[in-house]
Amino acid sequence: MSSISKTLKPAFQKALLGSFLYIIIFLFSNINFIKTSLEDRSFDSLNKRLISHSPVKLNNAPNVIVLGIDDKYLQDNQMMDKKDFTNNFGYMFPRNKLSNIIQELDLISSINRPKALFIDYDFTYFSLVNNQTPSKEDLEFLNVLKQKRNYIIVLPKTNKYNFIESSNDPKIQELIKNKKLIFVSTGFAVSGDHASRRFFPYEELYNSQNLKLKKYEHATLALWQLSINNRVDIKAITENFKNQDVVENRIIFKAYKESSEKYIKYSNWENLTYFSASIHIDEIIEEKFKDSIIMVGATYRSSPDVFNINTMSKDNFLYGIELHAQTLMTHFYLNGGLNYFNIWISLVIIFILIFVIEVICSTFCEFTSFKLSMLSNLLVSIFMMYMASYLIFIYYHYWFNWAIPLLLGQFSKFYWLLKKEILERTFNYKLFEKKDTGDLTEEEGW
Repeated sequence: MSSISKTLKPAFQKALLGSFLYIIIFLFSNINFIKTSLEDRSFDSLNKRLISHSPVKLNNAPNVIVLGIDDKYLQDNQMMDKKDFTNNFGYMFPRNKLSNIIQELDLISSINRPKALFIDYDFTYFSLVNNQTPSKEDLEFLNVLKQKRNYIIVLPKTNKYNFIESSNDPKIQELIKNKKLIFVSTGFAVSGDHASRRFFPYEELYNSQNLKLKKYEHATLALWQLSINNRVDIKAITENFKNQDVVENRIIFKAYKESSEKYIKYSNWENLTYFSASIHIDEIIEEKFKDSIIMVGATYRSSPDVFNINTMSKDNFLYGIELHAQTLMTHFYLNGGLNYFNIWISLVIIFILIFVIEVICSTFCEFTSFKLSMLSNLLVSIFMMYMASYLIFIYYHYWFNWAIPLLLGQFSKFYWLLKKEILERTFNYKLFEKKDTGDLTEEEGW
């Protein structure tokens, strides 16, 4: 048997075995253990080490501005105890403060007005504890919503009831009908390790006005549609997104850049900037607001709206409004959701990768020691699988899980080396003598 055949035949067999094993894993890919252990951990690793710190400027995305209701804002408005940093405004954020933010945005010149404003606060109940009548602040907020403006306001729908959606005020209902006031879902999936890596594209909730079931699309998809199409189309979302897809609904996280500014954070999503809401609107360059998406939400330290996003990252938590911003940037980057290969293309890629790795290792990294052979194969496999997955993601926006072919390749390698080890230990002395003199026949060879 020629040296080339000795190299290519085992490589082909190992690649074939690895491809066959992939079919078995694919059939059980939605089992929580497979999803958490193979899908989530492998993407977390790639996201943390190669994706999160690489800056990206998106030409198809507007400026996305996060106005965070942080400690500084609360302190400036006497809403936080400066000793223990607890808020003193109760269970619901004062709606007159939200009214003030909207009115500040209304003062931006018409040429630089934003496209949409998303306020990530709950409007299920009135501010008063008995929830029977609207408070002065509730009425003030409704009156501000009714004012004429040329950008759209997007509000969360988190419950069967919503005091704004169910309002009998004809102006409010007209705004809702004309989609100048839009209600959206805000759900994020939580994995078995308590980390949020995916969003729910839509949720089915009762409409507060007519008490009929209605599908509400996720806030970030609504904002994405408004930016690219100037309208919200729930039908397009339900047709193009599965509500619990392991890959398609994944969120890509990019870290904030190092900065000396205390109340402004610049993301590696270069279209995304975080401002403390303590910074007045007129202190921000007005041109930055032109056709922008503005997102308002809690970022103070005692806020309950906090998500564990990635168990492999040092920045382990994001506030809800920041998670929404990361999800929105993901839509612009991927033009919706993350793609993945069908089983046949995946099989071809896995076969080629395992085959090439085996040829390289057999040619340049073959050792007589079982442990050294496994180690060299492992190191080459990790590098090639990891980089293949990264390059496919960066250039094609497809997710190819590097961990699965790595495990399959290592299993195939282990099986062949173990088989070789067992056979060599059972060879008789005469066969070893033939091997040393090079007189082995093809039938006797490995």
